[in-house]
Amino acid sequence: MNNSIINHLLDLRISVLQLGELNKWWPTSFFKDSSLEFFKYVFPRSSNARIITAIDIAKEIVDKNVGVNSYHLFRMPIEIEEHIHRKLMTSETINPTKENVLKNLDNLSNGLPTDDKPGPKYLGNSENLDLDTVQAMAAEYLNAFNNGYQVHPYLN
Repeated sequence: MNNSIINHLLDLRISVLQLGELNKWWPTSFFKDSSLEFFKYVFPRSSNARIITAIDIAKEIVDKNVGVNSYHLFRMPIEIEEHIHRKLMTSETINPTKENVLKNLDNLSNGLPTDDKPGPKYLGNSENLDLDTVQAMAAEYLNAFNNGYQVHPYLN
């Protein structure tokens, strides 16, 4: 798997996790400073345990919207999940700011237009996952956050 795709998927996940939390897409508070301190205390050897936990919660919520038989930002084919997990486990503590995640989403989307429709959106086949697919996901999420609706891009 292309390391660039893994990095972009991880960046996209973290951005959507934080913005989804701020926009009440999921009932979590993992990105508050107090949560960071709590996870450092409870899981001192796992610097990104809160992100791993947040991914699991987001995966469950998105699964309810697109179905467990589809791939989406928080449920990728196992090979990709293993790469992302390994990257998270070997990275220093990730603590993005709201401004950074919005800028990151904007950079990842590269100005790609969307149709402004909420809900699940089919983007293609997981076997063809590439940087263009990641860009399309980022554009969908960025537009949804900027316009106050939920979107769940998915693959088969």
